[in-house]
Amino acid sequence: MLEPIYIGADGGGSRTTVTAVDAKGNVLGSHTGGGINFYSEGMERARATLKETVDGLKRKINLSSDNFYLSIGMSALDDYATEEQLRSFCGDSFNLQTTFMCSDIVAGLYGLSLGDPGVMLISGTGMIAAALDQNKKVLISGGLGYLLNDEGGCYSIGHAGILSAIRALEKVGPSTILSEKLLSFYHLHYYRDLIPILYEKENINGFIASFAVPVLEARRQGDAEANRIVDENVAILVAHANHLLAETHFEASDIGVYGGLFEKNPDILEQFQNEVAKTHPNVHVQIPSIPPQIGAVLYALNQLQPPSWKETALNLKKQYQ
Repeated sequence: MLEPIYIGADGGGSRTTVTAVDAKGNVLGSHTGGGINFYSEGMERARATLKETVDGLKRKINLSSDNFYLSIGMSALDDYATEEQLRSFCGDSFNLQTTFMCSDIVAGLYGLSLGDPGVMLISGTGMIAAALDQNKKVLISGGLGYLLNDEGGCYSIGHAGILSAIRALEKVGPSTILSEKLLSFYHLHYYRDLIPILYEKENINGFIASFAVPVLEARRQGDAEANRIVDENVAILVAHANHLLAETHFEASDIGVYGGLFEKNPDILEQFQNEVAKTHPNVHVQIPSIPPQIGAVLYALNQLQPPSWKETALNLKKQYQ
């Protein structure tokens, strides 16, 4: 019998990355596709997108069989998938018996601490924070979804930036270079041309979140409105981190951060680190070397516990050190 392949998925709101690992913990390849958050995308579309992404990975690594375990870090979840959620997501596309699903942030926590106490924040399209306490209980903070503005994430920054730009154009708010950036970024002649575009977009949360990029640019150019927007969202991230550290009775010595806001913006990461250090100087903030989809693989290994699974996990972690 062939040794199984483990495929981990980091299923975000705008993008999904899948990585294949063999039974010895060797990384075989990765592939990227669209978002699979089943709240924003709908269950059928999310399932189809992941199927297409996994099939792309299988072609890339020349895997013709379905002899693999699939472990999904799902941005639509708070902690662990219920049996009904897993069954509904798998449908006819994935084998229910060989598929695992937890939240993307739980997958990240397994990558950070392998089940020891830790705190994790993800700030990409949306934002969610979570912690594992000494009893392996998952504590969740944030992650309310884009309809409730997902404060602390790129959607919240982009949304606030669009509103500030429009207020300035309508002369009901302070002047800001975000107005010029709004027109150029979305290729508009007139700002109200954005309205029909917004209502026709399928991935509306990702579309609005993308405006976080010019907001961050404007902040670096000294724009007061952009600075206010970014500072407010960083303060929210810090508040979530402080809350979870308190909830875990300060057992966690590490805070892991993932997502585009942290990973693509060193100035934001530094600001967050400095703010956390004001109240928790001994806590280490880091972008974990292990990506979330590998955390999903570690979660599956922890659940399955095949022979020599700890050696597999250690070998896998070494490749990202």
